[in-house]
Amino acid sequence: MVENYSPTSPEEGIPESCKDLGTHIHDFSVVAELDEKYRDATIKIRIKVLSPFENEIKPWTVEAILYQPGQSVVFHELLTLHASVKGEGSCEIQANCAVENPLKWSMELPNLYTLVLNLKDHDGGVIESRNCKIGFRKFEFQEGTMRINGQPTMLKGVRRHEAHWKNEEICGMEEVLEEIKCMKQYNINAIYMDQQPNAALWYDLCDEYGICVIEETGIEEYEPREGEKLYRPFIPCEYIPVAREEFYGDSLFLTDGTINPKLHEVKKRYQNIKLEAEDLRMGKVKIINQYILTNLEEMETLWEVLRNGEVVFRGGMIVAVAPEEARIITLPYELPVQRSQYEEYFLNLSLRLKEDTTWAAKGHEVAFEQFAISIPQRIIRAEYPRYPRIALTEKDDFLKVEGQKFTFELNKSNGDIISYCYKETELFREPPVPNFWRACTDNDREDKLQERCATWREAGRNRTLQSLYLEKSEDRVRIQEEFLLPTLVASFCKVSYIIHGNGGIEVTEELFPGENLPEIPEVGMMLVMDSSFQNITWYGRGPHENYWGRAEGAKVGMYRGIVKEQFVPYRHLQECGNKTDVRWIVVTNSQKIGLMVTGKPWIEANALEYTPVELEENSRTHNLTSGNKVVLRVNYRQMGMGGERSRKAKTLPAFTLYANRSYAYSFSLCGVEWKK
Repeated sequence: MVENYSPTSPEEGIPESCKDLGTHIHDFSVVAELDEKYRDATIKIRIKVLSPFENEIKPWTVEAILYQPGQSVVFHELLTLHASVKGEGSCEIQANCAVENPLKWSMELPNLYTLVLNLKDHDGGVIESRNCKIGFRKFEFQEGTMRINGQPTMLKGVRRHEAHWKNEEICGMEEVLEEIKCMKQYNINAIYMDQQPNAALWYDLCDEYGICVIEETGIEEYEPREGEKLYRPFIPCEYIPVAREEFYGDSLFLTDGTINPKLHEVKKRYQNIKLEAEDLRMGKVKIINQYILTNLEEMETLWEVLRNGEVVFRGGMIVAVAPEEARIITLPYELPVQRSQYEEYFLNLSLRLKEDTTWAAKGHEVAFEQFAISIPQRIIRAEYPRYPRIALTEKDDFLKVEGQKFTFELNKSNGDIISYCYKETELFREPPVPNFWRACTDNDREDKLQERCATWREAGRNRTLQSLYLEKSEDRVRIQEEFLLPTLVASFCKVSYIIHGNGGIEVTEELFPGENLPEIPEVGMMLVMDSSFQNITWYGRGPHENYWGRAEGAKVGMYRGIVKEQFVPYRHLQECGNKTDVRWIVVTNSQKIGLMVTGKPWIEANALEYTPVELEENSRTHNLTSGNKVVLRVNYRQMGMGGERSRKAKTLPAFTLYANRSYAYSFSLCGVEWKK
């Protein structure tokens, strides 16, 4: 036996020569308490020693060593058991150790100390060594406000189930660490545990990374792991702040291992830095630091000015803003005195990590804001545009418009567009149809929207033509159609097309709902193209999916992608892939021929390989047949994703399309050869 042995660091173990004599530390608890000024602390240690021996054993001692972060020793105490351990009996030792002004634990700075307990026999030999992590913090409710170490604290959390996103098994070290880092990267600082305590590893990593753990109230008493007791604050569920879009039915990760796109909205709403416009023409912006302990000099402030989605100025700087303070900065960019009617300018401001951390790499974006810059528009005299001449062929039930690079054909008996070709490439696989339905989301199903609003599901496809009006000039043709929609109470829809000599088509859709009908999931038009049109470029919010009421985390910009990649593999197939505030979107094939849709002024756009009905008819991703088409939905808008709470809550009124009013919107279609 090695005499007078004690570890020199919290990680060092006991040599093989140190044999367990049977007497051991059966249980221990450590409670760290801060004083009323949140400065100094007291560690209360309780140790229970158990022995199976029948004969009396000489007195034992316990050596307590506290290491601070960085592994320097804070204190080194010898605690003597005041009674011997007798036959199959036990003995307890209790002690209070003072710690002067320790580093405090908080969600921003989760400082952890290590306490090592060495059980020694009467000769000073180490029989057993145990250790645990200690955080010095005091949690309180004061006047209805949560406080940690006396500072008001906002918990920004999500629910968590103890199951891996891929196979629903208990998470191992790698999976738990990935999940914890993801939460930190998306500004989540609290977790609400459902039903039962999670694996001990999870709690340890939450302590290490600064995550507040909240367990469901009314939970049963579960046996803690050997050697410790868990002391956690009780917080009523009602105090848990959550994003309006909860994660009901989903995890942080999707079934393919990618990030759940809802997290982008959570990250934006949970960010601890607020950015406000002071005078954008002069480059003045206010930065408000809502952190309690973090100075923003630890981050790099990057900015860029965009014109129609393209960067024209950019720069970076280090801005020191103390915790809970604000500062106005001036960005050195110059703006034009006037802009054309086709130009718009945005300022993107981003704060990013200056150095690597345990949870994210250097350059990780912590917070951002996007500002629209108001610039006076240059006044020019409006001129009536002239287009190339067109040829019109008309029969009893058929209409054809021909121009230099395009043809347009329409069935006059039902109002369907039969064909729209550009440079001899057919752009429509099926006739465009007014559409008033989206694939139901988890929230929709809980709210029974699929039953309440079922009258809108096939209303566009089952429409009947009531009238068709045609007007022609040298360089354009105007077609006005009116349809009856077979809703519970009859509704009407008007669609007008103005076909210009350059091949462009101006489209206007109007909806007049019948009386006392339920809300409308979506108001728009569905275009079906061949599966070869896989390339998309759009100027609007992105790059991830975003929705009315869930778009703050998506910047307006110019983005590119593949149609197949817009599908989001939620656990239950549902609406996905939407883009809001879209100025224009282009869908092209490998020859760069395709269709450009331009909003007047903006639209919502959704490009997938499946129709809403096809998504609803399949419960899981593996049930879907590989897409043989591209479904482009060009919408006025679709309803928001949910209410204040997910389950059985209707969409908030501000994001609902009620049927007690009419709707109208416009956009243009044009065949293009896209070379950008």
